[in-house]
Amino acid sequence: MRTFLVSPNFLRPAELPNSRLADNFGLGRSLALPVGDCVVKTMLVTKREVVEKLLAYLNGRIGLSELVDWAEEVMREGDFAEEDYETLRDIVARLGLADVVAFGLTWEDCVSMLQRLDYRVSVEVSPLT
Repeated sequence: MRTFLVSPNFLRPAELPNSRLADNFGLGRSLALPVGDCVVKTMLVTKREVVEKLLAYLNGRIGLSELVDWAEEVMREGDFAEEDYETLRDIVARLGLADVVAFGLTWEDCVSMLQRLDYRVSVEVSPLT
């Protein structure tokens, strides 16, 4: 049986056991799913991946366009952890619209999302020098 890794915009053979989760490929963990005589892997998004993306955005490590691109990709190609499915789906869908003027993304939106993901937000500053 062949195993394929589904990643943004391509399929390629992978050397991963069919029943194990793959490493992080930038969009979340991958989950092996049997399809016919091969196994197709899809990204499995958890609270942790969503929190990490939000923090990367809030800390300036990624821009809004990268956050939106990630969210759109997850909505197209990903699957959400079953125990948090509705919360994750709602938050990622909202992030995918953050570049639309009518929606935007405010500090309060981010705080609310992180609270829904069971995180408390605090701000820390330090001098540049």
